[in-house]
Amino acid sequence: MGFLLLHGLAGMPVELRFVAQGLNRAGYTVHAPLLAGHGGSDLMLATTRWTDWVASAEQALERLRQD
Repeated sequence: MGFLLLHGLAGMPVELRFVAQGLNRAGYTVHAPLLAGHGGSDLMLATTRWTDWVASAEQALERLRQD
């Protein structure tokens, strides 16, 4: 069993670190991807849409399923 953790609009995966570490210590596989457009400039974020974020989450979910 695994968990896919998604950060918020202005967030980054590092904010989920403690939750992810706790789940991992409990024996779970955890993925916390950086969603498209995040982690860079405001312009970079402004040029992405919710569909890009969903695509990022779907790709991460597929990687989680493979693990």
